[in-house]
Amino acid sequence: MPVLDTSITAVTLPRMQGTFSATQDEISIVITAYLVAIVIMTPLAGAASVRFGRRRLLLIAIAGFVVCAAIAAQSTSLLEICVIRFIQGLFGGVLVPLGQAIVLDTHPKEELGGALGWLGMFTVFGYSIGPMIGGFATEMQSWRLGFYISVPVGLITFFMVYSFIPEAEKKAEHHINYFGFSMFALGLGLLQIMLSRGTRLDWLESTEIVVTAGLSAICLYLFVTHTATARQPFIDPKILLDRNFVLGLILVFAFVWMMMSILVLFPAYLQDLLGYPIEAAGLVMGIRAAASMPGNLLAGVMVKWIEPRWIVALGFTCVAIGAWRMSQFTLAVDYWDIMVACIIFGIGSGFSFVPINIATFSTLHPRYRADGTSLFALMRNVGGSIAVTVMVTLLVESTQANHSLLTRFVTPYSEGMQHSELPAAWALDSAAGLSAIDKEVTRQALLLAYVHDFQLLAIFSAACVLLVFFMRPARTTEGR
Repeated sequence: MPVLDTSITAVTLPRMQGTFSATQDEISIVITAYLVAIVIMTPLAGAASVRFGRRRLLLIAIAGFVVCAAIAAQSTSLLEICVIRFIQGLFGGVLVPLGQAIVLDTHPKEELGGALGWLGMFTVFGYSIGPMIGGFATEMQSWRLGFYISVPVGLITFFMVYSFIPEAEKKAEHHINYFGFSMFALGLGLLQIMLSRGTRLDWLESTEIVVTAGLSAICLYLFVTHTATARQPFIDPKILLDRNFVLGLILVFAFVWMMMSILVLFPAYLQDLLGYPIEAAGLVMGIRAAASMPGNLLAGVMVKWIEPRWIVALGFTCVAIGAWRMSQFTLAVDYWDIMVACIIFGIGSGFSFVPINIATFSTLHPRYRADGTSLFALMRNVGGSIAVTVMVTLLVESTQANHSLLTRFVTPYSEGMQHSELPAAWALDSAAGLSAIDKEVTRQALLLAYVHDFQLLAIFSAACVLLVFFMRPARTTEGR
């Protein structure tokens, strides 16, 4: 449900941008607000499920998620939809960690690889059909229909959980350290606000950004010191003594960073620069995600015979190759070149997700599993949330810098302008001609900005390949 909602929203952002008369960085807040709320709520999922019951918490979260989706579809302003999306994210924040905890608790170790493979495949299935559904729904009616898709999906999910998921066994009462949680949530929330508004307010030139950054740093500092000194901290610091778990958190952060970056950047790239209609852009994104589905299942089988680290390294290598091919695109790129890059990227993401899960939890003691799944889901969400903000910010700033650089060569005195026969529409002695030239310069500047973003993703992926080999070989906690 959260994946389907996010992928549908991502492909419909350009249409929302027109409805609310927003800039590209402003409209990205629709996704950012949702992801920030998920980040705040995710670490609370484990403790809340122990106190209120996993099944009951799931039912409440699903119901709230569906209601918010229906309200978001009726939004009439950017502020309204951002507030509703934030509330929806609070409900969505418990779905992923509780779902993963159910899989880990109900499958023996010899079946865990296959179970996580199926879980990963259906996660990717949401990424696959989301862009296509969002594209066709928007083309047929409007972006509002995309939010309504969550209603029948949520109702079916509610019925299935109510009918088939038993309540977890009652465990010892889990103490929730509300001070630690509050500092953690405020610190991350303020950090996200600073990142999302920094470009528009010129970063440290703005008093708001300076104050927000300072408060975020104070809250996170208090959280760290409180965690290190409290008798019952919000997160047990002993969980971070497990090397595989810590490296797994870093790898899943990087993995989701790349997935969310492509999910947000590529539909806009296809529509704004290449002129693809929204349904075609959704189809391209759907094929990219569909390419990772067999990879998830195959990786779930391969981990029985091959060390998970090698499979993760193969996955990140494919992602790096796919992202680098994207960085070579021009405005005249062929449709099949786009598909090849997307398929390579998708296959790599399929090979990465399942073995990262297995390697991360292979050495973690079962008593840390509730907190472990919450932290793992948290890093997924933090990676996605920060990725959207940072990559869009880099895109905007790089576009402005490239435009400023390119305009230096668009003068009557440059050799290129003097010795080349310009189209009649680009006449330098008319306002219309200058406007046409500026439009083309803006297109080229935006293309270079996308190229730089894709290059950054490729380098980031290649660095993760090296990080994988610092993990220990996967083993069960029983063999510790």
